[in-house]
Amino acid sequence: MPLNNNGSFKGTVGDELFRQANKYPKLSFHKIADWNYRFTSIPANSGHCMLLEKASLENCFNG
Repeated sequence: MPLNNNGSFKGTVGDELFRQANKYPKLSFHKIADWNYRFTSIPANSGHCMLLEKASLENCFNG
């Protein structure tokens, strides 16, 4: 993956783990801005076990 003069990624990125988990035959690539948005738009506690934070077992035993 190429870097720009500031050391930031440029171009596109592919998610091999997502491809394997979904059994897609071919890796697809996305713009770095789209990739970053995917993660910054997810709430910080989404899918995380909250056992210690709020004494809840919600999401603690999901896949």
